[in-house]
Amino acid sequence: MIDLTALVTGERWVPRRFRLVRHEDETGTSGIGVVVEGVQFTDGTVVLRWLTNTTSIAIYASIDDVIAIHGHGGKTVVVWLDEEPQVISNVERYRGVLDAFRRALGTQHRKGDE
Repeated sequence: MIDLTALVTGERWVPRRFRLVRHEDETGTSGIGVVVEGVQFTDGTVVLRWLTNTTSIAIYASIDDVIAIHGHGGKTVVVWLDEEPQVISNVERYRGVLDAFRRALGTQHRKGDE
């Protein structure tokens, strides 16, 4: 679905990367250390790519689901590679340029009125 608000306002979110780091391997399958590369998309959906000998890709509804299934009581942790996403709007990004442009137009307009 297209986010019409984002199209109009120029707001955008950026997907967020992470790794799953396993400190203890309960099952003996994935090993310890970095076992997953992952991405959390803008709607909260998470995709994992397992770095095991037999790689696989899995999709989850949220990072909370990933932790509930693969966290093993804190033995596997999420390490974020990117900052928490923030909404960035074109208005905020270019506010200084817009203000300068408005001042320039206002100055020109006043001179023309004199």
